[in-house]
Amino acid sequence: MKHSIRRHLLTYLALALTVSSVLIGTLTYKVVSDEIEEWFDENMRQVAQALSAKWDQNAISQTLVDDHRTITQEEVFLIQIWGKGQLPIYTSHPSLSVSRHLASGFGQTNLQGSTWRYYSQTTDGVTVQVSHPLSEREVAKWEVASRFLIPLLLQFPLLGLFIWITVRKGLKPLDVVSADIEKRGSDAMHPLPFEDIPSEIRPLVNALNDLLQRLDEALQAQRRFTADAAHELRTPLTAVQLQLDVLKRCRSEEETADAMDKLSRGVKRSVELVRQLLTLARQDPGSNKQVDIQVDLVSLVEDQLNQCRERATQKGIVMSFMHAKSHVSIMGNPKPLGIMLENLLDNCLRYTPEQGRVEVNLSEQKGTVVIQIRDNGPGIPENEMAHVFERFYRVNGTDEPGNGLGLAIVKQVAEQHGATIILSDGLDGRGLAVTVTFEAVN
Repeated sequence: MKHSIRRHLLTYLALALTVSSVLIGTLTYKVVSDEIEEWFDENMRQVAQALSAKWDQNAISQTLVDDHRTITQEEVFLIQIWGKGQLPIYTSHPSLSVSRHLASGFGQTNLQGSTWRYYSQTTDGVTVQVSHPLSEREVAKWEVASRFLIPLLLQFPLLGLFIWITVRKGLKPLDVVSADIEKRGSDAMHPLPFEDIPSEIRPLVNALNDLLQRLDEALQAQRRFTADAAHELRTPLTAVQLQLDVLKRCRSEEETADAMDKLSRGVKRSVELVRQLLTLARQDPGSNKQVDIQVDLVSLVEDQLNQCRERATQKGIVMSFMHAKSHVSIMGNPKPLGIMLENLLDNCLRYTPEQGRVEVNLSEQKGTVVIQIRDNGPGIPENEMAHVFERFYRVNGTDEPGNGLGLAIVKQVAEQHGATIILSDGLDGRGLAVTVTFEAVN
């Protein structure tokens, strides 16, 4: 059976209403019962005391008649009076007889198969005993209690209807949100409206809006990747196809070797472009959710430098790494951070001339961690620094092979980690310095 909030609420509220009504009814009957018992007992005691106080041997007949008349008009009591003899000198109901009890106070006795409660008072050898059947008390209890219980029972269905209407009205905002989502198209990623949304379901709407935003970013990333791949792969793949055609027409070994070399470089450029396109797609903010752990940047930088040593040695480039502490940590994802450092160092080695220098400086400054990578290559003109983070942008006059995606990847990784990037002049007043600033681990 499907789970339903409405069904659960109505079930629990109906159960609570039923239990509370039963408890109220039980307590009401208990209070009424105690009051009736006390009221009858008090009347019995007062009647007995009044008759004892009015006792006068010289006026017994008139007194008994008057008291008997008054009592029978108000309550159904069995009144018995004994003198010093064994037989009663007066009884209000000659057909009924309860045995005499000399001890003053309340008690219970059986008469004709039913239980009676009596009050006996003995004064100067005269016993006045007032008795009353418990069955009559039960009738009186139900008559009084019904005046309270019947309205309680009548209000039960009314309260049930009120609860049903209230629950339906209270859950209506969920129906509105559900209907809004259901009627949307597959490409509708705008946030759900917040107007007239109760505070209880605002967290749900917030979560849905956050999900819609992430889905929108993921779809945009997919569209960007598709567009970038279709646009950028067309040229290198066409070049590879042309080089294959040239290779087929080669007549000599020398022509074949030259065509094979050009084809190999073209394939490498295509592979590198695809690799960087995939990297860019994976680092897109909408492609995945950032999972942060504590990352030691000292170890991460050293790993990337070790991977670049051979290339640096081939060009005679001197690489150095300066850091004051053996461990400097930030919160982040080590794989994207490694890709960022890889692209920055790749740019340095690609554009720094032979016998050049590349310096990496890692420091902590006022609650931040700063990585600065500097080289003494050609640098970037100041008027182009604002554009180099754009996808496929290449600095004018650049002869080195590339596709303009390296710094775009660096920017995306930095944004994922809440870092800032500043470009400035590099070593010896030339080259490029890239400064990336992270928040330090508390």
